[in-house]
Amino acid sequence: MDIAALSLNGTSPLGPMQGAVARPVAPAAGQGFGELLTNLVDKVDGMQKTADASLGDVISGKVTDVHQVAVKVQEAGVAFDLMLGVRNRLMDAYQELIKMQA
Repeated sequence: MDIAALSLNGTSPLGPMQGAVARPVAPAAGQGFGELLTNLVDKVDGMQKTADASLGDVISGKVTDVHQVAVKVQEAGVAFDLMLGVRNRLMDAYQELIKMQA
């Protein structure tokens, strides 16, 4: 491995990854911040419900592919942890704003 080819500023000398898809982070036109958060919470809730239903299917014997169920449970867990992280950051920012006003 050629260490000289490594970059310290986070960019790759090879350019952008092939097949990578850029996904916009901005909300859709006309969608407010509150609606964006509500949609994200709904998606996480849906993932949790899907994971719970998959677990029920494994317990009842309807599904034998435990690997797929484990993946769904992990995805739901990661999404929930991310949602909690966003909530915590928003709460920290709100508390900072309150401190600035005092």
